[in-house]
Amino acid sequence: MYVETNKAAVRRFFEEVLPTGDVEGVAALVGPDFVDHNPTSGQPPGVEGIRHVVRNLHGAHTDLRVTVADLVGERDRVAARWTLRGTLTGPLFGIPPSGERVEASAFVFFRFADGKVVERWGTHHA
Repeated sequence: MYVETNKAAVRRFFEEVLPTGDVEGVAALVGPDFVDHNPTSGQPPGVEGIRHVVRNLHGAHTDLRVTVADLVGERDRVAARWTLRGTLTGPLFGIPPSGERVEASAFVFFRFADGKVVERWGTHHA
């Protein structure tokens, strides 16, 4: 069923692509007309925007870990609740490195088309 495939793609992004900084792996998961409704500071549009996020998050934390707590899927949507943990050893979206441990949680919704993420809505808090 495609809902389970979509959920597996979201889990792969958070648990494999993001922590390893695999910017090339983004294209396998994100559609060419991708729209991020809540972009980060300086994030370009489309697939390159997700690569920008992966580069920034991975580059800012030497020990980046992401835990997916919940994945809920229905029709063409997947909702995720996840937490990022790491030590801020590099700049992050304009924030200078502090050397301190950080933890941030987020709720994110994704819409899929043709097996790839085409829209993202999210909120986060530290």
